[in-house]
Parts: sequence; C-alpha cells; structure tokens
Amino acid sequence: MTSADLQNKILNFKNNFLNKEDLWIYQQNNFDLFLDKVVIEIIKITKFILNSKTTMIIKEKILKTINSLIDKISSNKNFPVNKLNFDNSKIEKLDQKIDLQYQTIQNTFLESNKRLKKEISDLNLKIDEHLKNNNFRPAENLGHNSSSRVDFYQEENVRLGSELMETKKKFEILKSEIEKYDLGTKTRLWSSKLPVGFSPFAITQYENYVFVFSKAMLSQQISCFRQDTGKNLWHKEKMHVYEHDPFQPIFCDKHLYYLTKNNTVAKLCCETGKMIFRKPFKKPLFSSYQMILANDSLFLFSRKEVLTIDMEIGEITRDQTLSDKLNTMDIKASLGDGSCFISVIRSTHPSGDGSAGAGGDGGGDGGG
Repeated sequence: MTSADLQNKILNFKNNFLNKEDLWIYQQNNFDLFLDKVVIEIIKITKFILNSKTTMIIKEKILKTINSLIDKISSNKNFPVNKLNFDNSKIEKLDQKIDLQYQTIQNTFLESNKRLKKEISDLNLKIDEHLKNNNFRPAENLGHNSSSRVDFYQEENVRLGSELMETKKKFEILKSEIEKYDLGTKTRLWSSKLPVGFSPFAITQYENYVFVFSKAMLSQQISCFRQDTGKNLWHKEKMHVYEHDPFQPIFCDKHLYYLTKNNTVAKLCCETGKMIFRKPFKKPLFSSYQMILANDSLFLFSRKEVLTIDMEIGEITRDQTLSDKLNTMDIKASLGDGSCFISVIRSTHPSGDGSAGAGGDGGGDGGG
C-alpha cells in the first residue's frame, strides 16, 4: 500500500463520518437544570448571610472573646495556672524522705558489711589455728585457691552436712516417739514410735490402753499402745475412725462407743482396732444427740427423745418409757460410766515443735 492509497482511505472515512445522520449530543435534562438552580440559590443565600451586618457583629464578638482569653492566659493574672504546677514544698519533702531512706539503707548495708567482714576474719583465724594444729603450712602462706584450704573447706562441708542430717534424723525420730516416765525414780519405762512424720497432739488412757492422737502435714491418725509395755497395737487414719468433732468416746469392756457422725453410732475394739459396727439412725434435721452409758446400757438422748443402743449389734430403737418420763429438755450436761478425759499435749518449748508430754486418766489406773 502506497501513501496515496492511505490518503484516499482517510478521506473516504472522513466523508462517511460527516455524512452520518445521527450524531451524539449531550444535553442537560430537567433534573439537572433544577439542581443547578438550587445550587445557585444556596450560594446567593450564603453570600447574603456572610455579608450581613448581624453576621459581622457575631464574628467580631467571637474574635474579641478569643483575644481576651488569650490575653488572660498570657498575662497570668486571673487564670489559675498555679493549679497545674506542682507544689514545690511537697517535692522538697519527698526528696528529703528519699534521701533519708537512701541513707538508712546505705548505713544498714555498711553495718552488715562490717559484721560480715568480722565473721570472715574470725573464720579465717579458726581455719589458721586448725591448719596449724594439724601441721599444715601457716594460713598466711596459703593462697585463696590453694589446695590445702580447698581441702579443708570440703572436709568441713562434708562434716557439717553429715552432722546436720544426723541431727535432723534424730529430731524426726524424737518427734515421732512417745515415752512413759516414772517421775518418782526419774527413769524411762518404755518408748514407742508413731508413724513416720506424725507428731502427737492429744493423749488419753483407758485401763491398759493408751490412745495417742497425732498429725502430719495433711493427715491425722489415732494410735493405740499398751500402757504397761508400750507395745503398739494399731494405727488408724482419723477419718476411718470418726468424722464428727468433738470425739467423745465411751469406754466399756475393751471397746469404744462413740458418734462417728452426728447420725451414726460406732463400736471399735481397743485390742485390734477393728470396727465392730457402724450404724446410722434417723435424726431430725435440727436435733443433736449425746451418748451416755448407765447401768450397762447405752443411750442416745436429744431434747425430744431417748434412744437405746444394742451394745452387741448396734441396733437403735426408741425408748418410749424414758422418752415419756424423762424431761430431756432440762438436761444441760451429763456424765455416765466410761467417760473419758482427753489431755491436750502442750509443747515444752515456745517454738511448738511437738515434743511434749502429758498424762490422762480415762477410767484406768492413770499414768505419767
């Protein structure tokens, strides 16, 4: 294709385009014309308001108010700027307190440092004396890291550690032991062990039985020993014996009778620690019962009724005769046969380490 042909085609295209009947024409519709009128009116109203005298007066008043406020702040006459400032006197007092505390801490450290230096000096003198007595070289000729001094420290560390462990073991053993003493002859009659880690806190005696209540970190136990020989008969967890405090057993014919709960009666053999029976009974919601032994019969009584307990099998029945004739509402306290006094063991040292002794008599021959 030559340039002449290209020019002819361009001319033909122009002629065809100009000869078209329909042309694109962009015109405003009625809504566009309406919007133009509205915008023009708003502009006129805004110019009128801004150029009116009232608006000018308001603008002048606002500007004057702002200028006066700025003048007051800058002149610092009527504006309370002092409220935003810190009180210099308070700051000075705070600085004094901080300085005093710093001085106190510094003096304390100095005193502690002096005391520590003195203790180190005394220890060095003892070490020197020990080395001299054992034909070692003089301490002043030994360096800080000398083999002789290191050996001495190691030997002392082992010795002190061994003594500490032995003392701790002896303390644990003593804390977990009970002993019977004859105060007349000042001699020990027997010694017996409690479970490891347990310390006694209460003790009582019935005939030839000694009951010891002991505790550890998260547990309590009851132990039974023979009073004449100290032989241990049994150890039991407290929760396996009773769950209701206070524990107020009644002793009868080598057995313990007591309320293991506020609605359960139990019988325990002193010789073997075996639970003979554990019998619940129907208890009203707001009633409480006490146990009493009288005329070889075991009773429970509340403010409204009296119950009889079969001492062999634990069957509990209402005693209608006693309930009708006995005015239990007037009974404030009772003491029947086989009642027991439990002695609280009190520490012989103010530190409360559990090493103590106590005596009690629960119907037997007593003890020391």
